[in-house]
Amino acid sequence: MEIRNTGSSRPVDSITIDSNKAVSDDSQFSGVLQAELQQYRDNDPNLKIQGLEDQLSYAKVDLLSLHDKTGSENQSKYHMDPKVDQIEESDQKSFFADKLFNKDSEAMKIWKSIDGIASKTAIFSNVIGGFMELMNLPEKAKEGVAKFVDLVTNFSFIPYGLDGMRKAIFENKNPYMLLGFAMELSIVWMSDLKNKCLIRGAATGTDQIWVATKHKLIEKDAQRFHNGKFNSWTDGLIETPKACYEMLKDIFKNPVQALATIDKEKGTSGYYALLSSLGSIASTIGYFLTRNEKIFGTMRDISGSLFDWEMLLDKKPKAKLSGFCFIAESVLDFTARFIEDNSTRLFVNMLSHASGRQALQLYKATNDDEEEQVQVRPVQPPNATRLTKISK
Repeated sequence: MEIRNTGSSRPVDSITIDSNKAVSDDSQFSGVLQAELQQYRDNDPNLKIQGLEDQLSYAKVDLLSLHDKTGSENQSKYHMDPKVDQIEESDQKSFFADKLFNKDSEAMKIWKSIDGIASKTAIFSNVIGGFMELMNLPEKAKEGVAKFVDLVTNFSFIPYGLDGMRKAIFENKNPYMLLGFAMELSIVWMSDLKNKCLIRGAATGTDQIWVATKHKLIEKDAQRFHNGKFNSWTDGLIETPKACYEMLKDIFKNPVQALATIDKEKGTSGYYALLSSLGSIASTIGYFLTRNEKIFGTMRDISGSLFDWEMLLDKKPKAKLSGFCFIAESVLDFTARFIEDNSTRLFVNMLSHASGRQALQLYKATNDDEEEQVQVRPVQPPNATRLTKISK
């Protein structure tokens, strides 16, 4: 700070502030200058007020100068809180993942749009293709329609499966959910329109285990297993089979209480969903081992309906509607197995797939609504409170 004086009476003409030399009190003035400044302040009330304002300004300038790239001298007197440094370093590491895989990011909004378009295309092609199978067309034309619809349906599971894998990795840390969605986009290529629902049983059953066990896990430790989400991959790998085992024990010990109890919030508490998952996985394995489509196809449709019943008990409208669409898929798939005419069977199969794809979209929308989390960064205190003064 510089005080300029003119004339014999030495009036204060101006006060010039150098931000690099700003101070928060008058202690750095020489004795004569400090006495003169105090005299003028005592004589003029306005200068008293101005003096207080100046002190506040000096303090503000001093703090701001710490963030000035040229203020290295001042910065050397301070250090950042190590905990704050760790938070910022962690944020930088997660920046890439947040940008690409956070469900609220722009990249994920685009990807979800692609998933929605793929699903709608599959639904539309199955409905139109099904009615084309009933038309008086040459058999080769009908075969071409069936192959095209099958291809479109298979491709529609790619964005669906990838989005499920993203959720398993970045949100749920669930290895079984990851495996289920990985199979969704791969095992479907081993199927055709007539056995697609049956072959997908292993994928949907593995994926749905987290839905079945989440209530049991929350009862065990609500903090550790919030809404079926795990704090670590080890928890997901070890605790999920434990929960399945405990639930099966409950069923065998008291089947009436386990299967007949319906809670307003929990529905059937996941017991039907667990039986559905295990039955769906077993039906796919049985079909690959025996190639008996009617027995294991029927097993798959009944198992799938158990999960659909769980969805119907949900109080959310989207969940109920998805349950109805899932049940329609199972009923149509079951009916198609007993139809001898190839064109009629393909018509029913395609309607079943259209209903199933619509059910999956509604089911995903239900989960997104239920588990929507706004990622808010912790509110950091002002920079001044994050600084610790080091004594000289």
